[in-house]
Amino acid sequence: MIEHDPISSPKLRDREGIAAHRFYAGFSLQFVLDCFSSAKLETGAIVLDPWSGSGTTALVAASQGYKAIGFDLNPAMQASSRARLTSGAESSLEGILEVLEFESLNDARSLTATDPLCRWFSFSTVARIRQIQREICGDEALSIEGVSDLSAGQCFDLQALISACRILALDARSSNPTWTRDCEVGVYVRPESLRAAILRQCTSMKNVAVRVTHEAVIGIADSRRLPIDDGSVDFILSSPPYCTRIDYAMSTVINNAVIGGKVWARFDDMRRSLIGSPCITRMETSHIGRFGPTCSALLHSVSDHQSKSSKSYYLPNLLQYFDGLYQSLQEIARVLKDGGEAVLVVQDSYYKEHRIDLATIVTEMLYETLTLTRRIDYRRGRSFAQINPRAAMVAKRPTESALFFASI
Repeated sequence: MIEHDPISSPKLRDREGIAAHRFYAGFSLQFVLDCFSSAKLETGAIVLDPWSGSGTTALVAASQGYKAIGFDLNPAMQASSRARLTSGAESSLEGILEVLEFESLNDARSLTATDPLCRWFSFSTVARIRQIQREICGDEALSIEGVSDLSAGQCFDLQALISACRILALDARSSNPTWTRDCEVGVYVRPESLRAAILRQCTSMKNVAVRVTHEAVIGIADSRRLPIDDGSVDFILSSPPYCTRIDYAMSTVINNAVIGGKVWARFDDMRRSLIGSPCITRMETSHIGRFGPTCSALLHSVSDHQSKSSKSYYLPNLLQYFDGLYQSLQEIARVLKDGGEAVLVVQDSYYKEHRIDLATIVTEMLYETLTLTRRIDYRRGRSFAQINPRAAMVAKRPTESALFFASI
């Protein structure tokens, strides 16, 4: 029997991390450390996370002596990831807030309801937030490419501002951890309270900063089309979006609104382009014959189901999801070196009474390119489905699985 190193649960613990760095789908730091320890990578090894989210994999990799590469389609997550990779020494935020004299309230009248921040804050508060954002970024109308061009210090300061805004928009919270709702009345925040909230986030981020010793590159890219050469990556650690129709983009709606400008103008397009999006945007079926027997059986069950929306919505949504997942998995296999390893964390779910066995589906999709060498199952407590009380009677406790693959 092969003896393996112990691997802790990937679940981010309730009290782990700070508000500025927490993300619904994030890994625990210990899980990432355990995976690196088990892989026994050489110093300078290239580590990739194609769904980088808040950047935990890249952060730990760069702090352990590896070259980290992370990609995400969400510019707010890119800013968050890059903010975690700095100690905050490059921050200018305290100086900006110390000397900044907020514009008069008359300037707030030039704002219109088209500014996305007006969904949560009063006009005068939005005017102050925009003034700080301009001082940090130098351009109120940042593009997605412009986010990539921000310095590490600017990303740090921007994330502190974003985190403060998320906390101050108290009425925007909901029982769904991935959803942010609009406020009926825009929240007015006194200038001194806004300053204090931002500085608290800045201080807490500096207090938990991790020393990074190696290069980390965080970019905007689609996991279905990775901008990386064939066979160039030593180790991959990531978690693809789960098949639960979780709207990951909506969990960062305030983040993207704070960045504003051209980034916000493309928010809906970005949201629809994410794998796992509840929005149906394309019906690509050219790969359906390669999804494997488990996935094919599931799709037939959904197609034949008597539920009203099975064929009209759920089947197209599943086809869209599995096509994007399949393309991404083939990209992972393409960029992995001979002898390289990949660890993917997935979770099962249910459509009505039918189990979506994502661990088996992923393994079958990679059957011709990567070999499964180890699987660890973790029983989760409360699933996303169980948040909905009407679904709680049929929802079962999900199983989260860490799948370890080796290149053939």
